Amino acid sequence: MKTRGGKNIVRAGLTGLTPALCLAFFFLSFILYPSSFLFAQAGSPGGIFNFGAGARPLAMGGAYSAMVKDASALYYNPAGLSMMNSRNVSLMHATLFEGMSYDYLGYAQNYGGLPGGWGIQALRLSAGSAEGRDESNQPTGNFSYGETAFAAGAGIHGLLLPSLSLGLSLKVLSRSLADETNRLAGFDIGAQYGPVITDKLTLAFVIRNFAGFATGDTDDKLPPGLKAGAAYALSSNISLAADISSDGSFQLGTEYGIGPGAIRMGYDRSLFSAGAGIKFLKSYQLDYAMYKHPVLGLSNRVSLG
Repeated sequence: MKTRGGKNIVRAGLTGLTPALCLAFFFLSFILYPSSFLFAQAGSPGGIFNFGAGARPLAMGGAYSAMVKDASALYYNPAGLSMMNSRNVSLMHATLFEGMSYDYLGYAQNYGGLPGGWGIQALRLSAGSAEGRDESNQPTGNFSYGETAFAAGAGIHGLLLPSLSLGLSLKVLSRSLADETNRLAGFDIGAQYGPVITDKLTLAFVIRNFAGFATGDTDDKLPPGLKAGAAYALSSNISLAADISSDGSFQLGTEYGIGPGAIRMGYDRSLFSAGAGIKFLKSYQLDYAMYKHPVLGLSNRVSLG
């Protein structure tokens, strides 16, 4: 009897924490949101981390910090690694503009029955080549610029609270221009809490580029920032998601599942996106996303996972 009563007391205590945690989430989202020292400025280092990972979240405008449960968690929220229940590989290629290309590769898996997972990630942005000239405007040959980023991280579920997932990742960015190379690094710390409120709402919070540092001939650092997100399941096949970041960006997304497939729509920085996906051979998924930039035109992304 005492043991059963003790369990009821603990359960009641954890249930009582749910409103408090939700209030704390919104406090962090909107009170800390204007903190000027966290705002990422236009043109800040680390532009490679603005191109997305996976066509599914891109079709939803990038509003994925509270929904991610696959290899792309290293990109959107490392806490999502804690929800891995099997191995997951994700890859994407995108041809951008003016000869630029972008590639993404991610791998994640669970701990083998334990409530958590780990993953690794690689990103590559190539800007092509351009002709160099000296002070006298004489050709000096072609040079190229590229960025390569690697990340590794892990997540765990239920360590502090039954509905709380936590994650940590380290990412390293290498930049090369002609014969010069430098490296920037930083940590991402993420949390997901849910589902709560009739098991439909999940909240997320991410601290980006915490404790950043650099090597090589540069004073640059990856810009720190905050992101808060929420995902709500309207039904078993309809989901809504939203993210808000300390750089002033705001993302919205929705997904409607139809059998083995899904259609998606999203909004990010005044751009509208759309896409679809389908699962096949039990464990594979093919996703497509498209959006139209007012200056750069139509962009298409395809990913396989």
